[in-house]
Amino acid sequence: VEENYILFGKTLTIIVFLLFLYFVIGYLLLSISKIYKFLYKIEDKVTKTDFPKAKEAYQLSGTPADCVKLGIDILRRKGLCPDIIYTGINHGANLGTDTMYSGTVSAAAEGAFAGFPAVAVSVCDHFPSYFEGACHLAVNLFEDALKLKGEKVVLSINTPNIPACDIKGVRVARLGSMIYDEWFESLEPEKVAEMDWTDENDNGETSMLYQYSGSPAYQEDQEEDIDIRLISEGYATVSMVKYDLNDYEGLEKIKTWEIGL
Repeated sequence: VEENYILFGKTLTIIVFLLFLYFVIGYLLLSISKIYKFLYKIEDKVTKTDFPKAKEAYQLSGTPADCVKLGIDILRRKGLCPDIIYTGINHGANLGTDTMYSGTVSAAAEGAFAGFPAVAVSVCDHFPSYFEGACHLAVNLFEDALKLKGEKVVLSINTPNIPACDIKGVRVARLGSMIYDEWFESLEPEKVAEMDWTDENDNGETSMLYQYSGSPAYQEDQEEDIDIRLISEGYATVSMVKYDLNDYEGLEKIKTWEIGL
């Protein structure tokens, strides 16, 4: 396996951090995860492994964000500092308001918060077959992404799950608002038994299990530069995500209130 590559005249070394199991954890759950780990002293398990084209690779038992946060620390202890952080390729879209609880975008955010250029890459299907478009776009944006160092933003790439030759083009996109036709369905006892679920309360009663399901709802009022619409039309999208969650008009409104203890 080669260890170094030349890209845009730069020599690259690839180091990979990946999860033991694939799952998604939301950005809004990170604080809960950290509190949980603190209270119960849960430790991330790190194991060295092999990964195609990577000089080094490690498997972690934690979350996607842990891969980046702990990965940065591991590299620093080796006297290394990453030039850029890529997360993904995620199996599933990270569009619109869904980026708020995306594991892939959250992992990139950890890198951005630490001051590194960070790129999140996603293919918009939970069972994707076509990664070429996402790969090409991630590489083509490499040089420009390097310039984002210190800006604490995430460059988010999304591509439709179609052959790269069929993607209509690349569009710079604003995040839209994801709306779902969604529902919760209680699982039958037989299904619960198959999952070997044994959680019981103090009275010996087994907890009810519900399965969440749904699909994105079609929205006719999406503007032309909204990521959700562009993906549905067959374009790849590039968005810039910045984590300033302040409502400045709202803050000014609160200042007019009579607030006291």
